[in-house]
Amino acid sequence: MSEEQQENIENVENAEGATDEQESRPLTPYEQNWIFYLYAGIPWWESKKIENEEERQFLLQRCYELKMRQDHEAELQRQKENDMEASLKSLTGGISESLDNVNQKAQGDNDRVAEEAAASLHS
Repeated sequence: MSEEQQENIENVENAEGATDEQESRPLTPYEQNWIFYLYAGIPWWESKKIENEEERQFLLQRCYELKMRQDHEAELQRQKENDMEASLKSLTGGISESLDNVNQKAQGDNDRVAEEAAASLHS
């Protein structure tokens, strides 16, 4: 197994919420099976059949890559949502200012009409 593969496997361990104590040890077959299911969708009973260590390490590498891709896509989605929210806020901020201007003008018009009505009543 290459050094990069080992590092990626350790990253999968860390991503799974491993404690400091767990990080210093290799994954158990049960943990590997869980990762295979979680990221590659391989059923537990099928994962248990994989006895070749090289194949298991290869699958762990692919699971790491899938996890990184999922994380990247989730980050892009969060960024897109943040951008849309900021865009919406800027649009609604402009609308709010326009509504405030309209309300102020209407209030001024109402006040003027009321003054004119009051003046015509007194004359």
